[in-house]
Amino acid sequence: MEGPYWTYYKARTVAGEDHLGIKYVAINIADILQNGISSITPRARYWSFFAWVLYDFIENEKDRSRTAFLKFIKLREWHYILANLADAENEGPSTGIIGSTKGERVWNNGQETIDYHDDYLRNPAGGYATYANVMKLLGLTKGSDQDLGVEIDRLTEWGKKTAEAFRDTIAKTEYYKEYRNQKSVPRRVLKAYGRVGGLNRLKVNTAKDFLYLKDSFLPDRPKNEIAGYRKQSLEYYTFLMNEDESLRNASLMKWQQTMFDHYSPWGDRKHKIPSEYRTVAYGWSIYHARQIFTYSLESIWACVLDQMHRKVYGESDLYRDIMKELERSEVDLNTQLKVLSEGSLIEQKDRQEMIREITRKDHMAARIHRPVLMIFDLLNKLKKADDLQMIHEEFIRFGGKDHISIHEFQEFVKAEEDSSYEEFLKSLFHRYIIRQHQNTALHKLITTGNETYHFIKENGKLQPIANDRPAFNVFRVYQGISILEDLGMK
Repeated sequence: MEGPYWTYYKARTVAGEDHLGIKYVAINIADILQNGISSITPRARYWSFFAWVLYDFIENEKDRSRTAFLKFIKLREWHYILANLADAENEGPSTGIIGSTKGERVWNNGQETIDYHDDYLRNPAGGYATYANVMKLLGLTKGSDQDLGVEIDRLTEWGKKTAEAFRDTIAKTEYYKEYRNQKSVPRRVLKAYGRVGGLNRLKVNTAKDFLYLKDSFLPDRPKNEIAGYRKQSLEYYTFLMNEDESLRNASLMKWQQTMFDHYSPWGDRKHKIPSEYRTVAYGWSIYHARQIFTYSLESIWACVLDQMHRKVYGESDLYRDIMKELERSEVDLNTQLKVLSEGSLIEQKDRQEMIREITRKDHMAARIHRPVLMIFDLLNKLKKADDLQMIHEEFIRFGGKDHISIHEFQEFVKAEEDSSYEEFLKSLFHRYIIRQHQNTALHKLITTGNETYHFIKENGKLQPIANDRPAFNVFRVYQGISILEDLGMK
């Protein structure tokens, strides 16, 4: 596929990401298992704080236009940034404070009265833009209604109760009584506000919003299946940390090993998974399988791109030179694929070393052959999983043909099992690297107007444009643990 020849097309050339169109599949899985807690929403009390800001605006402002709301919320959030920074001076560092970079510069000036700065974030909605969607997912808000002339998000009944609880928590502060609408606030007032309403103060006895937030994240009776998965995931993290204390301050790699290699449908500690967590435990195992699958394909993609930059290639010439490099690394290209794929069983420590070598080594074996072996390994592990539920089977099929589901790749390997390894690699390069990028880049161009091609095919030749490097998606376990810590559950 060479794609259309443009006579003229006005598009924005951007670096972009996900150039094979496969990364979002893992995010979709995480959105089901930990719905409402994303990689950028790690602090529980922001849900009640923003609910209160919305509540206060609706209850007390005559102009309820979106324009007025944006001005209102940025002033309140600026005060909250400073209040949290003030409280951190006493309680120690506080993570996840939106706008803290600008806030720290202003706070550290030491002025006794601090003025309003609206440039702490570029987004006109400030940090609310980050939390707006997840507040809907947890049932605190619902969208605007243009037909009714409502331009801003609306609070649900649960959202109102949560907002009122935050309001009641800070109601006796001088900030609430006299300064919440002022553009200049004394330092002492912000300190007192932070001691009561700060992100780190949710566990104290005076925090009236605590029980509402706890019931939002860990309800006794989840309202729906998705809320149940979120609760089970958070409880599952706690179970794992109780099983292995080192996980409380562990790296993401350690968490991946725990969920993929040990507490998984194929793991050596499968029998230790409590039955009430098995659905999410297996789900997170498949999530990590998808992460490894994606990272492996992106490694191959990045290596093929680098090879393109060495000289002008046609496809067949490109593949020929890659095969020569693999042979120099003593990779047996004549092996029957079925023998190689079914025999690929990789130990945890070996896989982690392979992942490290992808970014450290420049030879084809590290960047193509071993990633293929990692994919075969996870396919073999999935074959051992004989007690998967329907949701797990769906996860394996997420992505379909267009975004290369694990199931799609399983079928590809099955169809190629009588081929030699060399023929399999050529098919993989053509189907899941060259053609996949062309289709992905073309789709982005048509749907977004962004030109993200990393190579083009012109007159039978591959013309490289840019390089790329593989990367894992951010695993949300840290954010989930942060919520648990805020709720005193870690």
